[in-house]
Amino acid sequence: MILRLDRIGDIALSTPAIKAVRKSFPEAHIAVMVKEEYRDLLMNDPAVNEVIGCKPFWDLKFIGGLRDRKFDLAVDLIMAWDYKSALLAYLSGAPYRAGYDIAGRGIFFNIKAGHGKEKKHLVENNMDVIRKLGIVPGGEKPQLHVAPQDSAFVKDLLSSQGIDQGEILVGIHLGGYYPSQRWPAERAAGLSDEIIKRYPAKVVLIGGPEEKDLVERAAGSMKAKAIVVKDISLAHLMALIQRCQLLVCNNSGPLHIACALGVPTVSTMGPTLPWRWRPVGENHIVLRKDLPCSPCEKGFCKTHECMELITVEEMLDAVDRQMKILVKNKCAESTAR
Repeated sequence: MILRLDRIGDIALSTPAIKAVRKSFPEAHIAVMVKEEYRDLLMNDPAVNEVIGCKPFWDLKFIGGLRDRKFDLAVDLIMAWDYKSALLAYLSGAPYRAGYDIAGRGIFFNIKAGHGKEKKHLVENNMDVIRKLGIVPGGEKPQLHVAPQDSAFVKDLLSSQGIDQGEILVGIHLGGYYPSQRWPAERAAGLSDEIIKRYPAKVVLIGGPEEKDLVERAAGSMKAKAIVVKDISLAHLMALIQRCQLLVCNNSGPLHIACALGVPTVSTMGPTLPWRWRPVGENHIVLRKDLPCSPCEKGFCKTHECMELITVEEMLDAVDRQMKILVKNKCAESTAR
């Protein structure tokens, strides 16, 4: 059993570690425990046999069910001060338990990884735990998998908005877990207007259940008309991002979903640690201001300089570069036919 009880991006960036475990134990039953609301991220992953939605550790029926499963190994990939996943690994009854030995969490593990203070990407941090199991990673990359029925749902949704399958679609996601991670919605509106003006492309403003206000504010600030998709399920969000030729976003879960689906991105990065959270793969452009106060990792900021200093013009220049690559590739595909 592998435990990953944090957010969307963390789970997406854990898929290389899961794949490495699968390669080393091809016949094993691999279960991954995540928060209930994030189960769809891994439901179609061929490396995963089962996705377990986490329940509170004081739910004795849930804990009893875990113990009855008689897992041989519990791997906690979380590198944080929170004890919940470490305690669940211990309560599972697995005789072998691996995780980070930080902030006293090591008492729950008998296979321990180091303190995690090095400037490494999260993918590599996860691999540090995996290596302690004697597994040698083989260059695995983040990868997510979209179910055909979710792709069909998004196709029908866009068709109802007048978007044909062959049209260029640029997704703009405005959210971020903390306010300090979010580029201003009004600037995203200005960027959307310029994209619609410059390119034969449609723009879709994307938001989850907690981002309705951001999406509505951006849509209301636009001169042109964008497709608005808000309060979308995680499974459908993945399918919608996969349908986009480009995703413009902040450093948040959808960025790492796009990377794991092979979708090019333009993203902002504010107070976030760049060495840990940069997008993985090719065709990704990051806009970041290297200020004396950054990266601070603060969730809230009075001045918000690191994001306020990123202009619409800078973002548009990055989008231009990505769109030129996109148009070039489309021309090459047409010639090949």
